[in-house]
Amino acid sequence: MKKRFYKMKWMMQIAVILGCISLFAFSGVISPYRKVGATIENYTGIVALWVVTVLVVIFCAIYLYKIFSLEKVIESMKRNIPLFITLLLSFLLRLPMMGHIESADASEYYNGIINACTNYDFKLSSFMSTFTICGHMSQGFGFFEAIGEYLAPLEVRGVLWVHMILTLMALYCIYDMFQHYWLTLNEKEAAFATLLISVIPVFLFNFPSTNPDYYMPVFFIFVIYNEYKHRYLLMLCSILVLALTKETAFALIGSYYMFEILGLFFVQPGKLSERFKRTVCDIRTILAILGGIILIIYIIFFGGSSWIDKITDQVKVARTFNYYWNTFAFQKEYFMEKTYHFWIANFMWIITITLLVSISILLIRKVRYREKRQYENIGCILGSSIFFWVSSSLYITAVLYRYVLAFSVILVIVTIVLTWRCIGGKYRRVYHLTGFFIMLLFLAQSFLSVDPITTLLYRKVDTGKWPMFAMDKNYYFRDSIMANYQYQWIDEAYDQMLSEIGYDGDTQIIRAGSERYDTIREVSTLKAWNPEKKKRQQVTDATLALVPDDIVLSSVNTTDLFGHLPYDVQDYNKYDELTQKAVVYFIPFYEENEELVLHNLSRYYYIGEKHVIEDFRGIFTYYQLTKKESYYGISVADVMEGLDAQEKPPSAIEVQKQIEELYSDDYVNRIYNQTYDFGWGYDTLKGADKEKKIVEKGYLTTGDLEISLNGQKLGYQYFNDYGRENAKLPPMEVAAGSECYRGHLDTELIGKKIGDTVEVSEVIKVDDPLLSLYAGQNLTIKYRITGIMGTYRQKSYKEDEMQEVLGKVSYIIDQQRKKIIREYYIQRVLQDDDQYTEEALSQEENAVQEYLQSYMEDNGITAQEVFSGKTDKQYDAIVSYMARTRMLMREDGVGE
Repeated sequence: MKKRFYKMKWMMQIAVILGCISLFAFSGVISPYRKVGATIENYTGIVALWVVTVLVVIFCAIYLYKIFSLEKVIESMKRNIPLFITLLLSFLLRLPMMGHIESADASEYYNGIINACTNYDFKLSSFMSTFTICGHMSQGFGFFEAIGEYLAPLEVRGVLWVHMILTLMALYCIYDMFQHYWLTLNEKEAAFATLLISVIPVFLFNFPSTNPDYYMPVFFIFVIYNEYKHRYLLMLCSILVLALTKETAFALIGSYYMFEILGLFFVQPGKLSERFKRTVCDIRTILAILGGIILIIYIIFFGGSSWIDKITDQVKVARTFNYYWNTFAFQKEYFMEKTYHFWIANFMWIITITLLVSISILLIRKVRYREKRQYENIGCILGSSIFFWVSSSLYITAVLYRYVLAFSVILVIVTIVLTWRCIGGKYRRVYHLTGFFIMLLFLAQSFLSVDPITTLLYRKVDTGKWPMFAMDKNYYFRDSIMANYQYQWIDEAYDQMLSEIGYDGDTQIIRAGSERYDTIREVSTLKAWNPEKKKRQQVTDATLALVPDDIVLSSVNTTDLFGHLPYDVQDYNKYDELTQKAVVYFIPFYEENEELVLHNLSRYYYIGEKHVIEDFRGIFTYYQLTKKESYYGISVADVMEGLDAQEKPPSAIEVQKQIEELYSDDYVNRIYNQTYDFGWGYDTLKGADKEKKIVEKGYLTTGDLEISLNGQKLGYQYFNDYGRENAKLPPMEVAAGSECYRGHLDTELIGKKIGDTVEVSEVIKVDDPLLSLYAGQNLTIKYRITGIMGTYRQKSYKEDEMQEVLGKVSYIIDQQRKKIIREYYIQRVLQDDDQYTEEALSQEENAVQEYLQSYMEDNGITAQEVFSGKTDKQYDAIVSYMARTRMLMREDGVGE
């Protein structure tokens, strides 16, 4: 009987594995993705898989039916009511997150899943290549994510239901191990401890994010649980899924089995030869080695990840330029940042202190040998978590908080176990009350920033309401603010804005600031607006056919429209590039100078009233914009600006000279450089060039930037169109001699050496396209050279691309020409009242009136908005000036 049960145990593991593979294949076959992407050339293999799976499942079901006892099931359910309550609470906490909108890196990963589901053609080689998501060995992660995505395309909720099922399964495993493996807690105590783990902030708020990091603690638990249950086939599969989720899992799972094998050898009694034989022959050692061999075979035949492949090259770059990225090195500042993340942030400092106290007590007690075996597994888990922390701190990459997910879950489990062994049995009430208090803190911190230690260590981020914090120093306001679930208010407010304005696809969305530092990345992942659901969802070009009613979002940054400091931005007229309707939004923690942004936009748009969306988490502000009219190239705003200026018009000869300067080679080249050729590409310095310390023309330097107005420092000028106070700028790259920067900063660098500081100044002009509100103030730019990155790489274009680029440059210059001419004629009319017959003037004024009336009706705005509260008399005067300007331009054969 026992032998038969043992065989059935293996058979049931096979049934689970085949069931998962069959479900993956079935979901792919019935998915709408097959209509827009890959097809199945041969069903034979899939049908055979389903038949075998059904037969194995039926065989196992018959066996289970024979040993089935309804009474035992009912008794077990009654006994485990605390477990069901814990699972229900964990489910309810996560249920509201099912409407989550993926942001930042999670959006990129979800986009990768969509592409994988679209391109997978049900072949092994195709699976290995298409499910290498974002350059990671992520087939394990992608396998399960794809099941949900196939069943509910483009809605995320399918993927999140997979997250939910796996999470609840992992919590059940933890509950069982608290009762029978790590500890011998009763049902209530085990359920309570499991619930505490369920609400660890980083574990809870990352639930809806399609990041592979979320799979690491889940499948690590599955590895340990299947080992505990002696389900070694499932254990091996869990190892492979974990390893093929993300490369950092190698350190976690590899160190776990390293410590376990060492434990098998050193902790158990016997001679060295006996211990060695027992360790080598242990099934866990065999399966761990087998898993490693399978991964090596995978890398040999299918290739490693791009992240691993780049390490060698990145080491060279890092050591040459003192810039570390995707390489192993020790950086004190980086090490400390990672230490804060792992051991302190989000109330983990309480867990760390508790763990240290518990370990100290156990060491003082001197745990007896016969008790040591009770600590074997938990010791391996603790050892692997510490190894994971050290390796993560030495491998230099982005400082993102989600990287601690597996570590945090492990640390809390270890702390619960060791603390219970110290005081739990004697001081149950204290243990429970402390755990309940920590649980409340964890819950609060998951949705709002309440941890005083964390807010002390990290930079506060203003939301207009409850402050958040950012968990890196580079002002990377995407993943860095995802330290709890509070950030989701931005996406919710964004959807509300689109709903309120009735977004129809013709409205341009304008982000006040730089795309690089924006939280909402709708461009790169092609998010679309569903008018019926009033919600955005993520699509790709290939899957647009699945959502024919969705509207792809169109957005630009204010930096796209106006450029940003320290670049020397010209006042290009972008009127023809703008849509008739637009909306600009502001998020408090970007600290936009709202007045200046709206002032710049007012050159092209009439600004609507201010709309504020707010709740207890934050404030989101937006303005609807209407493109100014263009009556043969003239707008009401142009005339009103001329009235305010009342300048003496230049002579025709002076105007002609200005236009000729626009077409000079120097000016054309400058516009070309500023607009298209100052990208960040560079060629690495090689050989002897690496030792050069003097900046030459064409070198790309890196350095520290400081910008001030009248001596007052500004921040973020590098990234945006305006200043933010009290903010330190990240390092900046400047291409020497590229003629792109204010005050000729780039040319001043030539001949300077590393360590030198270059300082340039200028007085802000009234017509400055970016900073006209600061006219008359002194702008000072300081740049301290800290390194030479390489030689500036000129962009190369094919013939047709070159023609397109030159066409765009010509367009910009032509717009500048039209602006000069328009301003010239407006000033002529204002200064010199040309005589026209009453009939001709009246006819032209009526035409202007009709045009403006039609414009206002079509765009739903009033004369008060267009004419900025001018009186009827002033209104008539402006209309007359527009008519006269048009008539004068027509007489001279100028204008559209």
